[in-house]
Amino acid sequence: MAIKSIKSKKDDRWGPMDIDLTGPDGNVYCLMAIAEGVCRYNGIDPEPLIYGMKSGTYENAVKVFDQWLGGSFTLYR
Repeated sequence: MAIKSIKSKKDDRWGPMDIDLTGPDGNVYCLMAIAEGVCRYNGIDPEPLIYGMKSGTYENAVKVFDQWLGGSFTLYR
């Protein structure tokens, strides 16, 4: 799982992209926009991912985002 404490964040320019869930990028609509953009950029249908993110609470949306895109993004709380 790639959800970490914001206190553990370090400057790693060559690792996965960072998303601070406590900031504006942590808004569920922003997360869905990022997810849709990444999927479309890679030629993947974003609908299953977006549907999964919409099918529950905010915590569910973060979990689904992490399951699909956790290799490319590190989420910080």
